[in-house]
Amino acid sequence: MLRILTLFCLLSITAVTVAQPSRGYGFLPRVVLSGNLSTSFRNITSAESRILFYDDGEFDLQHSLTDLSTLFSYRWFSNMTVSAGYMIRLRQGGPSHRLLQQFTLIQAVRQTRLSYRLAFDQTLSSQATTVYRARFRIQFELPLSGEKIDIGEFYLKPGIEAIGITQGGTQGAELRITPLIGYEISPSNRIEAGVDYRIRKMEHASQSNSQLFVHFSWFSSLPSLMGKK
Repeated sequence: MLRILTLFCLLSITAVTVAQPSRGYGFLPRVVLSGNLSTSFRNITSAESRILFYDDGEFDLQHSLTDLSTLFSYRWFSNMTVSAGYMIRLRQGGPSHRLLQQFTLIQAVRQTRLSYRLAFDQTLSSQATTVYRARFRIQFELPLSGEKIDIGEFYLKPGIEAIGITQGGTQGAELRITPLIGYEISPSNRIEAGVDYRIRKMEHASQSNSQLFVHFSWFSSLPSLMGKK
């Protein structure tokens, strides 16, 4: 069943891309650093840039924005975490600020690691009214060999996320599909690459807006910041 769902995620991006012509193409490089503050608390800091090379019918390589964020997570149970944090978005026209709240549940099903994430965020900017979003994501981690992900091995990480948007009384929705492949470099380092397809439709807008990015992430876990007792 899980293999069928994984295949569905991989095929969905092809179907959606054909059905809706993308209006933007680009790159999404990201670096994620994490470290334990204690046995229950953890900090996750990331930097992600959005670089477009095609937008609205024109080829033009441009840096669109950079997101810098930090999250503090608390492990509630062995498979549950609650997180809160802050993100600043740097772009032409001035920065915007985002408050983040997340709840994550991890479930192991045979050799597959299944992750559910419910998140809320509020984006504040002097150039626009506050944007409120509610997000729900399902993501899989499936080793390509063996029963678990070992050092020097590849794994699949498809995901799908639905987002509800409210801004100034206007409603909208966004769908993100992210079929990724990862590689475990060491116990504290891994990389992931793939595509990130996004389609967004706001109320009263004449058409939807879609973007397709080439995604690359590097994850690194730092030694415990509290040291050993």
